Amino acid sequence: MFHLWRAQFLGVWLSAHVLSVQWMFDFDERGNWPEPMLFDATDMGGDAYGEGDYGEGDYGGSTPARYQFEAFIGRSCQAIRFRFTFPEAAGSFGACAELTELKLTYGVMKNLNALPEGRMG
Repeated sequence: MFHLWRAQFLGVWLSAHVLSVQWMFDFDERGNWPEPMLFDATDMGGDAYGEGDYGEGDYGGSTPARYQFEAFIGRSCQAIRFRFTFPEAAGSFGACAELTELKLTYGVMKNLNALPEGRMG
């Protein structure tokens, strides 16, 4: 059992989109996904995927320096699973983003594996 405080989602922005994140705890059934948390990535400071001349920058566009979002979770659990979707922004087409890291900030609950008094070293 652990207490999950935050989740950070890091990656590479490729074109305008909305990052949609959902999570479930402790082996919930497949149909119990909650409403998604949405992160606006429509204007991250880069050019849209495919703009510019071929071979200039990433896929012809330019990529912003950082693609990073954070969600506060604040719940104790035994397990968690995530679902990520990338709805395209209105009037925008492209590769959206590439997630490269998932960073979890958590703490382990105290005395979960405590030994009986007679077995302690």
